[in-house]
Amino acid sequence: MRISNECVRIPTVTHCAKSIKVVFILGTGHCGSTLLDMLLGAHPKIEGLGEVLNIFRGMSCTCGKKDYKCSFWVEASNTLSLKHFDIFRKKIDFLIDRKQFLRKTDRMPVDYMVYIRENEQLFTNVLNASGAEILVDSSKSTARVALLSSSEIIEPVLIHLVRDGRAVTWSYMKKYGHPFRCMMNWMLYNIKASILIRRYSSLEHIFIRYEDLATHPDIVLRELMKKLNLPYNEDMLDFRNSEQHQIGGNRMKFRSEGIQLDRAWKRDMPIFYRLMFQVTCGW
Repeated sequence: MRISNECVRIPTVTHCAKSIKVVFILGTGHCGSTLLDMLLGAHPKIEGLGEVLNIFRGMSCTCGKKDYKCSFWVEASNTLSLKHFDIFRKKIDFLIDRKQFLRKTDRMPVDYMVYIRENEQLFTNVLNASGAEILVDSSKSTARVALLSSSEIIEPVLIHLVRDGRAVTWSYMKKYGHPFRCMMNWMLYNIKASILIRRYSSLEHIFIRYEDLATHPDIVLRELMKKLNLPYNEDMLDFRNSEQHQIGGNRMKFRSEGIQLDRAWKRDMPIFYRLMFQVTCGW
């Protein structure tokens, strides 16, 4: 499929009438998306998939195995031919909403029909195998949402999960340094998520603060379940004892502790960087 440099209309896939409800979590890295994915995935009618864009990249599943050795993912993906699920748009294409998507692995144009069809097949395989009614994709990819919203059978529900930018900046700084870049990433990724939600205002969208989720998970989850039209299940809080198969995500998925609000930045982040964030991004 040859993609020109002109603005193109994404074709609509119409081969099946069944609706697949997928919760897409948007936000930055270190925003708590893995925690929310696992909390939702502990519901008997929800399957948390983690960062779907990382499938076929040898990432670890929550079960402890690599994706190519995990029976859940082997069964879910054995009918797929597409091996490039990680896509993006250039900044200018996103700003003017030009439907020009590229594969992150080699920066080649995405075949829209194939990408949509393969994701539909993957989601269908998971639903059939798990018996779930709702899936969760915590890829935090605005490009995936923009492209998959053109599907006739995928029903996206958008959750914008926002964590205090100082906490996110501190988490990134400990791994990568570059404080200013970390601050800009937090701001820009959340701006992109907000723009996407405005563009697709007809889609169900929900705003959640990580601090509220970590402090009052039962309250946040009860409200979220109402919007997803499912009954609240107390087993969601016991997510560590539920079989989970998230791909990628934060290493917290391998730990044993329960829900804890990470306050390390308040204790360890130098005042200079706090002030720098306040001036640069505000809060």
